[in-house]
Amino acid sequence: MPEDYFPTLKRFIDQALLQSPQVIYQELNTEVAEAQKLYIGVAPLLPNLHGSAYGGETVQSTQGANAQVTRGTGVYYDLQVNQPIFQWGALKNGLLAQKIAVAISQRNYVTVYLQYAGQIRKQFLNLVAAKIALRNARFNLDLRKRGLDAAQQQLKAGMVTDAFVMGPQLDLDDAQLAVDTNEQSYNYGRRQLAREIGQTDIADELIPAEIPPPTFSLAAASDLTADVLRTGARYTPEAQLALLNIRNWKLQYEINKVNLLPKVSGQVDFNQSNTPQISNGQITQNITVNQTYYLQASWNIFDGFATRGRKQEALIRRRQAERDLRAKTDATEDAAQNAQRMVELAWKQLDLTTRRNGIAQASLKAAEADLAAHVGSEQAVAGLRANAFAFEYSLALVRTGFLSQWSDFVSLVGHDPAMNNLPARYVRPVP
Repeated sequence: MPEDYFPTLKRFIDQALLQSPQVIYQELNTEVAEAQKLYIGVAPLLPNLHGSAYGGETVQSTQGANAQVTRGTGVYYDLQVNQPIFQWGALKNGLLAQKIAVAISQRNYVTVYLQYAGQIRKQFLNLVAAKIALRNARFNLDLRKRGLDAAQQQLKAGMVTDAFVMGPQLDLDDAQLAVDTNEQSYNYGRRQLAREIGQTDIADELIPAEIPPPTFSLAAASDLTADVLRTGARYTPEAQLALLNIRNWKLQYEINKVNLLPKVSGQVDFNQSNTPQISNGQITQNITVNQTYYLQASWNIFDGFATRGRKQEALIRRRQAERDLRAKTDATEDAAQNAQRMVELAWKQLDLTTRRNGIAQASLKAAEADLAAHVGSEQAVAGLRANAFAFEYSLALVRTGFLSQWSDFVSLVGHDPAMNNLPARYVRPVP
């Protein structure tokens, strides 16, 4: 993987868990799912306690010849405890559904993180290539400056006219524009990568000036593809999400299936009230404490076919999820085989480019050796060096392409090592 060649890149990928805005946002979504599990899944299973208390004055009056007014003061309270007892498994299934919602959120977190890791890899490799391109542009600018200086010396010696100097001047202007363009692209790329990892900037010295020769094992690639085909792509990230979705709609059907059945809960009620009474011209105030224990049965007998509609929806959604799973696994199997083939072709392209670069480097070394032996010219060596630099840039682009394709392939088949940075429960396979 690219991060095995660049420790700085590995550090950037690791830092994403703490600093990347994208990853942090998805992590907050996971925390939201955990919070929803408490009030949607756990709370309905536990006793519900409700209490109220108030104090004040009660005024009672009678009308007629013996009209009297009584006043009573005191504190009143009511305490109720409700506990669901038998709900046909609806509450238990509700909790399981919320656990699946949490697992889906965690899987989405994994997906976002892996996409982020792939994006950071490509941006970093492109930055390395951009740095090589900037080096080449600066070297070419230096060559053009030398060419213009030589033309100006000829002009001073009267060997050429002013028109002759215009060509080298335009070449210099083109070279300067190329340097400015490459500098802008390189600096912008650094700032863009910095934002992705939650920083303000990345120092130039952190970006290498070359991409080391990658290694490749056809046997390892074939094993990864064979594993996807053997398991039916069931353990790839997209398939795992689809499996969770299927289980969710299965539970939703089980929950809605019992909606019209009678349900039983237990309730305890404690309350205190003060009651003033008049007897023989005397006002007395009695405190009454009530304790009530009972079972309550509730039966939603008819809801206008709402339950039937919800059951039908859950069944249809489940069939959709199952078809989605089949479509994703079939597509992943095909994509894995295609990705392996593209990696193999990229490796062949890398071999050809490496050989061409070797020829260019050998020509440069031979010219440098001739110059050391006072054969040839510095201008010829400079030209061959510019050619060798161009081949190095081409080689860097091909190495970047190969490493990017290999990384995408490994991530596609569900073996991206970046998953090792995540909590085990986030990547635990769904059987």
